[in-house]
Amino acid sequence: MRELISIIVPVYNVEKYLARCLESILEQTYKDLEVIVVDDGSTDASPRICDQYAEKDKRIRVVHKKNGGLSDARNCGMRIMRGNYVIFIDSDDLVHKQAVELLYQNIKKYNADICYAEHVRFSKMSEISEEEYKHVKVDVLTGREMERRAISIRSEREVIAPNKLYKKEIFNGISFPVGKYHEDMYTTYKVIYNAKKSVYINANLYYYFMNSESITHNFSLKKVKDSIDASAEQIAFFKKEKDMEFFLKAQRIFLVSVIWQYYKMRNEEKKCKLQYISFIQEKKSYLTKPLYKLLFSIFKSFPDVVSFGISLLRRIKTGCKSY
Repeated sequence: MRELISIIVPVYNVEKYLARCLESILEQTYKDLEVIVVDDGSTDASPRICDQYAEKDKRIRVVHKKNGGLSDARNCGMRIMRGNYVIFIDSDDLVHKQAVELLYQNIKKYNADICYAEHVRFSKMSEISEEEYKHVKVDVLTGREMERRAISIRSEREVIAPNKLYKKEIFNGISFPVGKYHEDMYTTYKVIYNAKKSVYINANLYYYFMNSESITHNFSLKKVKDSIDASAEQIAFFKKEKDMEFFLKAQRIFLVSVIWQYYKMRNEEKKCKLQYISFIQEKKSYLTKPLYKLLFSIFKSFPDVVSFGISLLRRIKTGCKSY
């Protein structure tokens, strides 16, 4: 019998999509699984669906709990998991049938702490690929090499918690932040920092559902603030670790995020924008590099001009006609 791998699936009011998510997990070619389904106080038919699948397959363990949010549900699953490895799967997403097998094979082959793969977005089932992977290209990274990828402008693949298989022990002392949006931004970089070696697989193994009803896709000022706070916490973390390379990189990402989040609010009410500017004023203390402090001050004085300039540069760089 191979090693037990725990899969944690937080569930909240996803009756439309839960069955197909669980089916994609049960169809995995790697069979030695513990599937922990955490019903986070759902008010639709999700709890009943969870229990039905637990009766159908003994590898599924269901926890019914009071609503506490995605982070709380993940933390709940981690507290009771029995596997030496863990994967997080959101309950409206899907995984390729070889996902666990390929991630496990390569994390063992290279004695790594994390193995991760590509994720692709979909809105219709017809967009899901049934391709069978016989050979995959891999990239073996040191912990610092993966952290450099995570602390960068375009780092979604490295930052999101799903799409990865982790050794359980690299989560020691780390949990997801309860009550926060953008929970992966608060967490994944710390886990990566604990990793000595990681492996990237060039294969589409995780399917991210573009659900218009999801909490991810609706604007709120709290989401924006939580995103900025997550970036600020990264700066504080690397300062505490006395890691000057990542300390400065985190400051750069923080500055870009502050400006970019404001640009994304361009169609929101003026009151909302003013609240945001007021919120970020206290964040300047996180910046130590003189250039970054200067740019931050210029942005606070002329936010519309600076954010438009940044968006224009991105258009020119990417060759897009509109952003």
